[in-house]
Amino acid sequence: MSSFTRELMIVGVLLVGISLVVGAWVSQYDRSDSPRLGMPPEAALDGATVTPAAGGSLRIVTATVQVTREVPATPPIAPTATPAPRLQVTVIATEAPAGTTQAPAIPTQPSAPTQVIPAAVSGDFSGRWRIVDTITSGSGTGQSFSFDVSLQQTGNRITGGNAGIHIDGTVSGQTATVTYTQPALGHTGGFTWTLVSAARAEGTFTSSLPNSGSSILQRLP
Repeated sequence: MSSFTRELMIVGVLLVGISLVVGAWVSQYDRSDSPRLGMPPEAALDGATVTPAAGGSLRIVTATVQVTREVPATPPIAPTATPAPRLQVTVIATEAPAGTTQAPAIPTQPSAPTQVIPAAVSGDFSGRWRIVDTITSGSGTGQSFSFDVSLQQTGNRITGGNAGIHIDGTVSGQTATVTYTQPALGHTGGFTWTLVSAARAEGTFTSSLPNSGSSILQRLP
């Protein structure tokens, strides 16, 4: 082997050694986003020997360095949460038009109570009475005499008397206006009585004798 051939072999071995050193240094400071040099496997390097070709020439076998870049993994996209529908309530306030005023309520005055005028009530002259007459004018002035009668009243009609006198007349309110007859004596006349209580009536009488005077009714038990 000539000296030139030995020198070529030595140069080839040095180049391979330098390539290995540079690859180790680059791999030590490699980052995730930096290009990585793809080194051939160790077996390929071992097989890459400097073999002289036939005819005395030296062939240098070199390895192809593949440069690869690691692409960072894309983070998964989190699903976007759909917001729940929100109920929106709108309150509309109604205002009276400007310049519009409400008329004040007019107080109503209580109406005056209706005055009920009672109808004229007829006095009750029914029952047993004692008549006491006192002559104040005419024949027998100053004399008094009395007699008992029984009266019946139906509505405003009044009748009654006793065996010697017959009474017939009407009642207006508390006053009775009647006429009388005494058939046995042939006398006639009239009475006017006004009730002053449930048991007493006061009035006047007239007679055909002729005389007149006061007359009082007193209710008998």
